[in-house]
Amino acid sequence: MKVVSLKEKSQENTTWRSVWGSRAYHKLLHQRMRALRECGHVNWKKCKRCHHYDDPVNLIFPKSRHQNPCHKSCEAQYERERQSRNG
Repeated sequence: MKVVSLKEKSQENTTWRSVWGSRAYHKLLHQRMRALRECGHVNWKKCKRCHHYDDPVNLIFPKSRHQNPCHKSCEAQYERERQSRNG
């Protein structure tokens, strides 16, 4: 399956066309574009707790591929708050 993304730049009257091999690759490219736009680093990931981008070396990656990474300190704070709410 091919996924085509079109983006027109009205200022330059230019149309950008990209063809990706799969939806997963398409999603990865958009994730990398967001990271580049927000923090200037395409390889950095967003913490699921504080929502700040950081170097993957500073993040904990869950064993499940479907969960997002987070800072160890953010996860610890989240757990303390969750335990205090649940008594």
